Amino acid sequence: MGKVSSYIFMILFFLILYTLLFNNFIFVKQKINSDKIPDFVFHDISIFHYTKGNLDLTVSANRATIDKDSADIVFEKSLGVSFFNDSFLRFNAVLGSLNLDSGHMELNNTYLAYYDNDQVYWLNSDLVSWIADENQIISEAPVKIINDKFRIESDTMKWDFDEQTIHFSNYPRIYLNAYYEQ
Repeated sequence: MGKVSSYIFMILFFLILYTLLFNNFIFVKQKINSDKIPDFVFHDISIFHYTKGNLDLTVSANRATIDKDSADIVFEKSLGVSFFNDSFLRFNAVLGSLNLDSGHMELNNTYLAYYDNDQVYWLNSDLVSWIADENQIISEAPVKIINDKFRIESDTMKWDFDEQTIHFSNYPRIYLNAYYEQ
């Protein structure tokens, strides 16, 4: 009986040792108050939004959180694509939120690329509001729009995809044939 128990002990010991050395464990350190802990946390999540059977929006994130009493999903390190008729808009953001009721998005420290008619327009801003039901992107923070033919820098911007117009305020700076950073 002593040999059997020592074999069982050795097997359990090696099983514990194998588990500790060769399995990946995720340790979550949260230094926030208990009232600020989200109700739901998702890792490596993707959200797809369809309208009348057509894919309109795809958002992926490394981490997403949702509170029970809120319709907002908060994303960390998110990226996504929004599809229009013949064009699309890709974005990367360090932090973002998506309201599930309205489709309104807030993107922090974001980088967008808009493709239309074989032209690519790059947008870089610290804060972007994406109003999905009006097809508008608004930035109240300094913004840069870059193309292969120009670069525009402004304090604020409103980009209307339906009308294909961009409105700037406070004297935007326009650089022709200067798409690169100086």
